Amino acid sequence: MTYKYAVFARVADEATARTLLDTLDEGNTERTKYKLFPCADDRSANGHLASLMNNATWAESDVRRGLTIGVTLGAVLGTTMGYTIFNILEMPTTIGILLGGIMGTAVGTLMSGIVGAGLVHPRLKQIINHLEIGQAAVAVSNYSRNEHQRAIALLQAESLEFETNR
Repeated sequence: MTYKYAVFARVADEATARTLLDTLDEGNTERTKYKLFPCADDRSANGHLASLMNNATWAESDVRRGLTIGVTLGAVLGTTMGYTIFNILEMPTTIGILLGGIMGTAVGTLMSGIVGAGLVHPRLKQIINHLEIGQAAVAVSNYSRNEHQRAIALLQAESLEFETNR
């Protein structure tokens, strides 16, 4: 089971962020993952983004967009290559188009999924990049829509900047 829903928020200070996370944790009946990113200096954002590349949940990563791009490009390029190669070899091009499309889609899906898993969601990246000294960013990943709505209601009211992956 993967984390489907995520909420990203930038709040005024770390104490406020911790209070919000404690409030979210009180009534949490399902598994929810919280991450706090305090900004202590000008280089904090780069450190947070680097750590997220190795430790992001599905909802915090850019896997969905990566898969979409990979499947599309893989199918188009695979089909084109299959047609070209089978045409040059004077073989039936329909078989080349079919095989190229299948192989291209498979390779595109695999490679883009791997790459996308290591990329930080653009909305989370934006929130972290906008951090100023003393502020904090919060990322809340949920399995269920109910917990996601609860996180939205709580964080949106207290945040300076607010985003969700949906």
